[in-house]
Amino acid sequence: TVSFFPVPTHFLEVTTNEWTSYRNRTFLFPGGVTEPPPDLPPPDTVLVHLDPNARGICLALCGLAMLAALFFLYFTISKRENRIVKASQPEFLILICIGCLLMASTIIPLSMDTQVASERGCDVACQSKFWLIGVGFCLTFTALFSKLWRVNRVMKNAKGFRKVKITALDVIVPGAIILGCNILVLTVWTLMSPMIWEIRTVQYDEFGRPKVQVGSCTAQEGNARAFIGSLLAIDGVAILITLWQAYEARHITTDLSESKYIGLAVVAIFEASFIGVPVIYIVNDQPNAVLFLSTAIIFVSVLAILGFLFGPKYKAYWKKEGLSPSEPHGNYQPGANARRNDS
Repeated sequence: TVSFFPVPTHFLEVTTNEWTSYRNRTFLFPGGVTEPPPDLPPPDTVLVHLDPNARGICLALCGLAMLAALFFLYFTISKRENRIVKASQPEFLILICIGCLLMASTIIPLSMDTQVASERGCDVACQSKFWLIGVGFCLTFTALFSKLWRVNRVMKNAKGFRKVKITALDVIVPGAIILGCNILVLTVWTLMSPMIWEIRTVQYDEFGRPKVQVGSCTAQEGNARAFIGSLLAIDGVAILITLWQAYEARHITTDLSESKYIGLAVVAIFEASFIGVPVIYIVNDQPNAVLFLSTAIIFVSVLAILGFLFGPKYKAYWKKEGLSPSEPHGNYQPGANARRNDS
């Protein structure tokens, strides 16, 4: 049987706050030696940064998406008096381009860490990415909703042989309310519990000291889920009402009917998110994988919206096809009086 008992060697002088030997006894360290062992070597902690090549690829994709949005923005503004562009309501096309531009620019703060920015800069990037993606996405789909709602109102009045003039301001209010709610949630979030850059330890050595660390965005109060959930609910409403208006407009038979293309764009966004978001959650401790997957989702979403909505218009413009003259109700002009001709 092995037993142990304490042997006092030193006591602390309360008045001087110094240790004094008790009966000239010597403190023995493990191994029976009187000399203290050397300190542990400093921890070999590795802070994982984003790979420069991965950052470069993602920023290149960001640049391509932004160039595509700027190109179609220029096309819409410069050709706004063209029959094809004018019939597609250029004021809403401009808003869609701006929304896509904001969405694409989200990749810039996503690609930032302490290797290329200060900790304060990373704090700003953490919160700004939610502003860019939230406002951009909501602006895009509320513009689509207002655009389709305007067409549907004109067509419904035309069926009743009623003359009506509907301007952009007449249909912008619902979209503006949804966008305002989005901005309100983001503002409250930024003021109450903004996201900050935090270094997390993901692996420890045999002495329990940090071995591998990664930087990530973390909510100060831990209630980011409530704000993110609110933003997802608001953006979900924007998507649903847009799809509803697209469904209502499915019988408007023009060469440039957008109902099908809006549906295809939403399907592409859903598929990219359905595959990418769960994988991002799984590889949360791998910054390069998170950056690449997030960039891929944003890139696919932006190009899907721009490609399906502007591609047919751009193609028709260069082929000089215009809208089908054989279908009177397809020759819609924004703000004009709606008329229905029997055939």
